[in-house]
Amino acid sequence: MKKLIPFFIFFCLLSSSLFAQIKLVSSSPANGDFAVEQDSIVLEFNLPVYIDTEYPEASGFYFFIEPEHGVYLDSVTVSENNTKVTFHGQLADDTDYIAILEKVIGMNGESLESPHIIQFTTADQAGEFTVSGKLTTAELDKLKSTSDSYNGVVVVLSPAPFDLDLNYDDDYEYEEDYSEEEEFIPLFATTVDTLTGEYEISGVREGTYYPVGINIFQIQDQEIYYDFFFPDIYYYDANGDLIPDSILVNTETTTDNMMADIDLILFDLSPITFSEAKILAENLMSGEVNDPIIMGGATSYFMMDYYYEETFKRNESGAFSTSLLRNPAIKIRIPDKFTQSQLKAKSDEPDIIDIFSEPSGYHLLWEVFVYDEEVDSVLYLMVTPFGSEVLHSIGIEEAPEGVTFSDIKPLPETYIDSDAAAEIAEAEGGMNFRNNFSGMTENSYGYWDMYLQILHEFWTYTPDPTPNAPVFWKAEYYGSKYDYNSDEYVEDYFTIFIDVSTGEVLYKETSLSEAITFPQAVEMAQTFLEDFENDPVIMGGETEYRHEPPYIMYKGVKPVPPPLNNSFMSNQTVEDHNRYGYQSTPNGYQSEWNIYAYDAVRDSALGVMVTADTVEFLGYFGQDEAQLPEGVGFGSLKPLPETYIDSETAVNIMEAQGGEQFRNRFTHSDQQMYGSWDLWVMAMHYYWEYEPNPTEDAPVMWVGQYYGSAYGFETDEYIEDSLFVFLDIETGDVLHMVVSNEEKPDVPDQIQLLQNYPNPFNPSTNIPFELNQASRVELSIYNMLGQKVSTLANDAYPAGSHTLTWNASGFASGVYFYRLEAGGVVQTRKLMLLK
Repeated sequence: MKKLIPFFIFFCLLSSSLFAQIKLVSSSPANGDFAVEQDSIVLEFNLPVYIDTEYPEASGFYFFIEPEHGVYLDSVTVSENNTKVTFHGQLADDTDYIAILEKVIGMNGESLESPHIIQFTTADQAGEFTVSGKLTTAELDKLKSTSDSYNGVVVVLSPAPFDLDLNYDDDYEYEEDYSEEEEFIPLFATTVDTLTGEYEISGVREGTYYPVGINIFQIQDQEIYYDFFFPDIYYYDANGDLIPDSILVNTETTTDNMMADIDLILFDLSPITFSEAKILAENLMSGEVNDPIIMGGATSYFMMDYYYEETFKRNESGAFSTSLLRNPAIKIRIPDKFTQSQLKAKSDEPDIIDIFSEPSGYHLLWEVFVYDEEVDSVLYLMVTPFGSEVLHSIGIEEAPEGVTFSDIKPLPETYIDSDAAAEIAEAEGGMNFRNNFSGMTENSYGYWDMYLQILHEFWTYTPDPTPNAPVFWKAEYYGSKYDYNSDEYVEDYFTIFIDVSTGEVLYKETSLSEAITFPQAVEMAQTFLEDFENDPVIMGGETEYRHEPPYIMYKGVKPVPPPLNNSFMSNQTVEDHNRYGYQSTPNGYQSEWNIYAYDAVRDSALGVMVTADTVEFLGYFGQDEAQLPEGVGFGSLKPLPETYIDSETAVNIMEAQGGEQFRNRFTHSDQQMYGSWDLWVMAMHYYWEYEPNPTEDAPVMWVGQYYGSAYGFETDEYIEDSLFVFLDIETGDVLHMVVSNEEKPDVPDQIQLLQNYPNPFNPSTNIPFELNQASRVELSIYNMLGQKVSTLANDAYPAGSHTLTWNASGFASGVYFYRLEAGGVVQTRKLMLLK
């Protein structure tokens, strides 16, 4: 005989008795039986069902027995008319069993109308106690008028609470000789009344149990592929601390052997922010005598695509798979707190979000760090929406060398929450990083993870690794990629430090180094070239910005990539423009600049690549390599002037002159459209492309070349466009603009304050406004009492469309007003903060 684990037997659909519901007519043993026969279990149905006794895994019978270690299977037989199914085997002595028939499909294609519980025992008598209660939640109370509001819910009593299996314990190993007291095992069970939500479990023996309700039909109805799901789970919470409580069943705790009013509430599996996790940790620590102080916390996100296809796909070939009741996969429903901008699920279902692989600042698992000053040690807590526990503690001897716990500053009273911190990290290069390492293509596979932490971890803060460093949010990104063709493996990292109080980006650390401006790059290049013979003269330089989401996210369609830019030294420019160290938003800062100089003696140009801490010589190149037009020579190019506007100012002008609007047209990448853009920025005497005067008399210029493309999946339409902006390099004056449709970007015809979005919001919202002329702008936030609580802008802005963001993390919920004063116009609108 072989051991029977909880099993499902898969079905084939045949036609007969159309539209008749499948029902369980009888069973042997029946529900409540004791001293039962131990060699078989018989199930009889009102209509024929199909089960292949030779190949049961090809059938469709969802049936399992607990406890699994007390059941042994020999074979399965079926009656001649296919209405009686017999399981032959052996049941253990003096053991209580529950058999749950979850789902049966008849030959007519109809399914079992509701699950069946068959509770029996091989002992001489059943248990003497009864446990009863109901499911009580505000949401489900509204559904009691329907006939199926609680259809499919089974309540079980287990010696241990329901295990969500969401721990990160890599050392865990399954023990064959496990103890029933250490894991979730349904010992006694019943179904819930579909109208009232009430239940009653009889035959219970004396002991300690955790009551748990599970909607079995929800589990069966899910298609498990890439997404996780989680069925409705109900639990007993007598003290309201959101932690499952147990009941003690004996003669002293029951009345006439009855324990009533064991009511269950719906498990709230909404992901939480760090601040919410902090509150739960404080509740856990409230009884500690040493009054420990919460220092910070952390959580992790990682790329889940493809790893889980086989792991979580329903086992279609295993006849004796583990029960769905004990091992549901996990799918997270979006709570109301999520804004539309955060719904980035890969599923076609609009109400699903992948909590584990979207760095949203919300999570189910938080690690919280607590300092106990009396014993000079730190406790590590694992905090979830459904319970918290102390994982372990570390003493000062385990701290980094030279670090004492007392040097670590506690959390300030006010700080930006994890959702705001994650949004900042993503916008400041994190999303770029993930895009570079996301997904699988025909030629490569990438992986990334992101560790989000709030803590005064000063010893890791590169600019000032001392206790004087501020308390910060730290977002650590790691990525790796493997190329199948070249057999090349690469890995990189990207870290962002964010001030916890203001949200200011304090420092970025990447393998590509931090971003710098063009003047900084020129200064470093000039120092590097001092040792070169012939005193080469710097002519200018270039860099690039790009937004290009990974193709793998968009139904496998790979749009036509943009053409190569017109780089002054095209064969020498950096090839991997999408690396995360690059700034994704044009701001005049970049991680790498190519700086070019002219050697008059050799009549050749040379290039250097400059980062914040390195200068790399790229080599000499001639006119052919530079791909200069006919008649243009290095000697005709004017050198970079001694004074010029910096790259930050130049790019801001380009953006205000239509560049931002241009990029917005091609930033929409979703299930309907794929869009990408790039911006090539050059400081150079680029006169041959200057249409008003393509001669040597043209000035040295800042040139911004925008290129965008988009592909519509539904329309199969591909569009592309370009925009050139030429600026005088010394004054910043707009000399010339070229757009592919020969129309300049629209300029608003009036000053206008637009409605914020999202609204209501939590904690950040965007406030757009339009200017028909360059104006000094003051944009402020006022409370209901008319008091100014925040100023978002008090500066000069060029004509065009602009958007400012208000982060209201430190403000209370309620209605606020935002007021724009510009060009003699005053406009006011209201917004709502809803936490």
